[in-house]
Amino acid sequence: MINIGIIGSQSMHAREFAKVCNLPDEHGSFLIPDCRVTAICGMDDAPEHTADIARQGCIPRILQQPEALFDFCDAVMVATRNGDNHVALALPFLRKGYPVFLDKPVCISKEDIAVLENEVRQRDCIIAGGSGMQHNRSLKELKRLMDSGEVGEVKGISLNHNGDIDSPYGGIFFYACHGVEMMLQLLGKEPRSVQTNVLTHDQFSIFVKYQDRFANLIMTSGYQDYFVNVYGEKRNIAYRIDADDIFRETMVHFANRIRKHRITKSVDDLVRHVRVLQAIETSIEKKTEVLIEK
Repeated sequence: MINIGIIGSQSMHAREFAKVCNLPDEHGSFLIPDCRVTAICGMDDAPEHTADIARQGCIPRILQQPEALFDFCDAVMVATRNGDNHVALALPFLRKGYPVFLDKPVCISKEDIAVLENEVRQRDCIIAGGSGMQHNRSLKELKRLMDSGEVGEVKGISLNHNGDIDSPYGGIFFYACHGVEMMLQLLGKEPRSVQTNVLTHDQFSIFVKYQDRFANLIMTSGYQDYFVNVYGEKRNIAYRIDADDIFRETMVHFANRIRKHRITKSVDDLVRHVRVLQAIETSIEKKTEVLIEK
């Protein structure tokens, strides 16, 4: 059995991750039979809310300090809302060989990217994380459609998602990472530059240049339907993205990484959305096009 501990209970992600592993379906079967969330440390939260998250997710233990997870868990998910503390919270577990999942965004600063790169060089690490949109089934189906040639050569895409430049949980990094991750999955990991046009803190667009394609990310606030428009040489299509499966597919992905002992050889793909978001933040500040760091 893979016993997983969660750090952070303020975000609803903690509850949803736990429910995937701990709640059986109507037939009494578990989606991931050999995986359970066995403890949670609500270090970022009010005790009563942590208790409620534990109850809803059927998590048997509430711990006061992250270090206490060592005694009850084989792997850890860092699910605090602000990505600025994800790497610091993960380091003690990485250094003891625990598989670690870093919720979105994986991190925020260039310094934290360097720390992760150093850990991967020094030891065998299993590190997963980022937006669950990268594992979304409908997004993958759209990618297969784009690659099939049905729309012809893809010239670009536009998509919508939530965004908030002034989020208290890391500003642009907190919500916009979902839209960025969708783009990276559909057009590839090598965008070249971004330019952001801002109307308000929660109404803005991000124009992203690839070598031979473009993406236009439309960011607004509030829950909504998500669509991707694909502009092809043969025809254009509008595709609705059903995001209901992202917690399920994320947990399946993480459990598979642990089960198969898939070591992280490089963090480049893991932090690509962070580098894009860093460029977006700079573009907002300087009101100009900004190159994305490799």
